Amino acid sequence: MIKFCTILVILFVNPAFAAPVWETAEIVEGMTLYKDHQDDSIYYYQPVQYQLTERAGEPQLYYYLYRYLGTTETGDYDAFKVSGVLSVDIEQRGIAVQYMRARTALRQAQPHAVLRSVPVTAFNARLNYVGIDDNDKEVSGSIDATTANGIEGQTAAKNGGLWNKRQFTIGFEPLTAELFWKNFEEENLQISLSYGVLSSGKRKNTEGAWENDEREFGNSTGILVSMQEYPDHFVRTETWQQMKRRRTDVIVSCYDFFEDASEELYRVTVEIRFRTINDQDYIERLRFTDIDDETDRTVSFKLARSMEEPYFYRVTRLYKTRPTETTDWVEHNGLLLDITSYVL
Repeated sequence: MIKFCTILVILFVNPAFAAPVWETAEIVEGMTLYKDHQDDSIYYYQPVQYQLTERAGEPQLYYYLYRYLGTTETGDYDAFKVSGVLSVDIEQRGIAVQYMRARTALRQAQPHAVLRSVPVTAFNARLNYVGIDDNDKEVSGSIDATTANGIEGQTAAKNGGLWNKRQFTIGFEPLTAELFWKNFEEENLQISLSYGVLSSGKRKNTEGAWENDEREFGNSTGILVSMQEYPDHFVRTETWQQMKRRRTDVIVSCYDFFEDASEELYRVTVEIRFRTINDQDYIERLRFTDIDDETDRTVSFKLARSMEEPYFYRVTRLYKTRPTETTDWVEHNGLLLDITSYVL
């Protein structure tokens, strides 16, 4: 019944010489931390529970049901097509506060302690649902999210990034699309997300030598949004033209000041270049500084020709005493863009 499912996967990239040792686990201010296998001043924190993202007090879940009816003019008067699209954003809510508390506690004993996220090599997820069909019988299903917004995992890994957020865009064939709409209307649909975060670490073998040691951190979270309470999050459209999903917002994340990247760094600027509907280049600019509390900003490309096409970005980092650094233009295709420099 499921036609396709895409999930934007962002992978954390760390130098090969830095890795957590799982046997060194300790709880600091509610966070599970691990020591580095070579540097006693470096600690890594374990993923915390993912929850449905909220912006301006509203849950970031949207469901769109599209129904296309053919016409004589278009030569497909007998056509009837249905498509459903579920958009869900999740995040590790409150992790910034937990991070600061844990780092402060560490630095009371080690003034130069560094706290970083565990290196993530893969993120696996399944969207599970239970509803009622037209015969009043319970139906259930599970969607395996295996691709990164249409990009193979190894391609997405080149860009690097943090695993604090995940964004799902899931499409359904007609029967499943109508099932979801019916159950949202009747408040019968139950959705949960089960996930596993795979991380690479180190351990000593019987000969005392370091070897790779992968570990998966798994959990699940319920996703509940009422159509009666948030009617604008559920849209049913009868369309007389071919259906095409289009999103014009990109969330840009910068954790350079959150992840202790450099005490010298004081400003990060990102330029995002895309093609407009008039087939011209247009550049949006965003700035992050060492005094900002925000790690995420949203860019709306209202004039974009199509957000299904790749766009390009480059990052400029300004330091207090070091020379300014500017990257080359990098091609990217995704609704989440992480520009953090993950270098210890």
